[in-house]
Amino acid sequence: MASTPRIRGDDPAHVEDPEQPLAESLDLARALEGLRDGEVALQSGLSERRRAEALLRESEQRFKIMADSAPVLIWVADTDKRCIWFNQPWHEFTGRTIDEEFGDGWAEGVHADDLERCFATFVEHFDRREPFHMEYRLRRHDGEYRWIHDNGVPRFENGEFRGYIGSCIDITARKEAEEALAREHARNRAILSAASDGIHILDPSGHVIHANQKFCDMLGYTLEEIVGKHVSEWDARWTGTALSRQISEILARGDIFETRHRRRDGTSFDVEVNAVGIDYDGQAALYASSRDITARKRAEESLRLAASVYQASSEAMLISDVANRIVDVNPAFTRITGYSREEVVGRNPQMLSSGHHDESFYQSLWHSLCETDHWQGEIWNRRKNGDVYPEWLDINVVRNEAGEIYRYIALFCDITEKKQTYEMIWRNANFDMLTGLPNRRLFRDRLEQEIKRAARHGSTVALLFLDLDRFKEVNDTLGHNRGDVLLTEAALRIGNCVRESDTVARRGGDEFTIILPELADRRHVEKIAQHVIEALGAPFQLEDEMVYISASIGITLYPDDAHDADHLVRNADQAMYAAKHCGRNRFSYFTPTMQLAAQARLHLINDLRSALTNGEFEVRFQPIVEIATGAVHKAEALLRWHHPERGTVSPADFVPLAEETGLIHEIGDWVFRESAAFARYWTERSGRPFQVSVNASPVQFMARSSCGRAWPAHLGDIGLDGGCVAVEITEGLLLDAAPSVEKQLLQLRDANIEISIDDFGTGYSALSYLQKFSIDFLKIDQSFVRNLSTDASSVALTEAIIVMAHKLGLKVIAEGVERPNQLEILRGMACDYAQGFLFSQPVPAAQFSLTEHAAAG
Repeated sequence: MASTPRIRGDDPAHVEDPEQPLAESLDLARALEGLRDGEVALQSGLSERRRAEALLRESEQRFKIMADSAPVLIWVADTDKRCIWFNQPWHEFTGRTIDEEFGDGWAEGVHADDLERCFATFVEHFDRREPFHMEYRLRRHDGEYRWIHDNGVPRFENGEFRGYIGSCIDITARKEAEEALAREHARNRAILSAASDGIHILDPSGHVIHANQKFCDMLGYTLEEIVGKHVSEWDARWTGTALSRQISEILARGDIFETRHRRRDGTSFDVEVNAVGIDYDGQAALYASSRDITARKRAEESLRLAASVYQASSEAMLISDVANRIVDVNPAFTRITGYSREEVVGRNPQMLSSGHHDESFYQSLWHSLCETDHWQGEIWNRRKNGDVYPEWLDINVVRNEAGEIYRYIALFCDITEKKQTYEMIWRNANFDMLTGLPNRRLFRDRLEQEIKRAARHGSTVALLFLDLDRFKEVNDTLGHNRGDVLLTEAALRIGNCVRESDTVARRGGDEFTIILPELADRRHVEKIAQHVIEALGAPFQLEDEMVYISASIGITLYPDDAHDADHLVRNADQAMYAAKHCGRNRFSYFTPTMQLAAQARLHLINDLRSALTNGEFEVRFQPIVEIATGAVHKAEALLRWHHPERGTVSPADFVPLAEETGLIHEIGDWVFRESAAFARYWTERSGRPFQVSVNASPVQFMARSSCGRAWPAHLGDIGLDGGCVAVEITEGLLLDAAPSVEKQLLQLRDANIEISIDDFGTGYSALSYLQKFSIDFLKIDQSFVRNLSTDASSVALTEAIIVMAHKLGLKVIAEGVERPNQLEILRGMACDYAQGFLFSQPVPAAQFSLTEHAAAG
């Protein structure tokens, strides 16, 4: 039920109180009742009939005029819930006649979505004879649905219920205003919900009126929980007597400030708050937007830290723009180059160029920067004073958001001392300290290179193995110092007998090797060998003593006798011993007759295969003594073979055979298990961890059955901590470490098994690998220890190894300590451990003593 277009208009300002039309309807009802009373009066007397009829017609006319001129839509229903009358504004609004609207015909104009609700309300109140009001949409004569507010009241005559009369007013304008307001509220709620900041609204006392979900999530509350809370519960800034003044100031002028919010769980975080006064539902309120600035604070702290690092770094830093003009440098740059910041800003870094590098070097550098945004390497530059120095340079490209180059950042350090130290260590590791000749490591490297070259070109390489005859007698009678003089002079004489392309090396002691590559005529080999014998046969003047020695030389040829370095060395060694057996002072070629020795080896190999099964092996233990205290909590396990016919066979004889045949895997595993068992026994007996060192052959790391897995698993099975076992490996294993070897070493480390480098200093000292593989101990070879009291170079090299090891965080064990003075020298060098006959020979486990050694400590 709705109003006519001319009623009240559509302007919300003219929408009247829905109760006013109800009052007007009641007035009309009372008038109608008056007409009914008049009708009764007519009944009371015939004489009054005409007068009553006239009055009735006059009253009805008056009611009709009043109803039709009323500014509302009026309807009348009888006791059967039928609408029996509508005023003229109703018909004008709907465009329908009384016949069309009669009964429930009027319902055809009610919107389908409202019809059921409308009838339900009408019937419910009708049955209870109660007034009602409802809102629904009614179709106007032009087809448009208008919102109607309908007020219905029951009609009574002389106390008897006679139906309902209702009045309707068009509230479309009000509804549209409400809907617009609701949409505005929804938009505001959506904006609050979508805001990336936490928004909350406070009343003037500081209590929460409303908040968005983001703010609730920031603090860990639900909306229901946070509404009504006081701001001081999460922000201590809003407490005390100044709270009212703070809020008043913000309501008046707004404010932006940083503070900390406390979450529900008690943790706090940094925020930036933007607060301003607003009108909220007609009252003053404080609108606050909190932004979590934790990340920004961290970034600022990082920037401050980066600035501190930039200023305090020992590495020089240089920043240049896209045109490679210097933008800034740090103080370390000035310390290294001598140039101040003012002298270099705006200039090209080429000003530091030393001229040591050609154009291709810089082309490669820039190509790497363009392709990978990074370059690093060694470069030589020039200081302000003209000095040229090496530096390790690392350049990175910084790009902007568009992917364009924005800056170049260069970090570098002066590596002059590092290179000098490395050069010294490299030389000590590759050259004999006494003679200056290549040592065993460098000799082997050159031999392998010459073999590869000869294989490519189809040429011949000769290897000469030289041993000085009766040198031991000189050493024993005249002393090591004069022996060293003789060795140095012998090295010079040998070097004078060969070409520049040849290599003369000292393998150790009085053994030398000569590599003769690219031989066009094999007679040249004999010529050189004879020349060397004659040169060494000449007298040596050792201070006031004239000394005579001779040399025995073994010769082998590649590819005639062998195809690899190991076999060539072995062949030359055998030929050298053949020369000695033939009377010394001569040379001997490796010949097929020497295969007799190989036959003997074969028999030994066959015996070796059954030695483990027959119980012929024994593990003996030599104590490793802590020099500072004399304590024994370490030992080295040493394998012995008791052959039923040959007697005790030296490990030097059977270990190489075991490696060649692969028996070393089974034997090595047995030694490891035996050593672990005694390590456990001595640990339990002493009440503290006791460590046993086990020698591992490089061949064992090449096996499919990885010792890196099997050994830690065995320790787990017997309940022994990995720290009670150490594995001794050679330097060569690190040098040639394949990925599988590296993996197994790391597996041992993960099991807490410590790693020792055996015979350090006699081979290739793979310094770069010491930290890569987390080496724990370096064992100085006994050849250095033996000469500590007589050889200054041995002292220097031993001390250098100890210092270097301690700098790298490694412990040092000196092998072959036989005399107290050697121990005292090692003690003065701060060596950690000592091992040798001074303390004990290798003994069976039953004879091993855990007692501290008085010689140490």
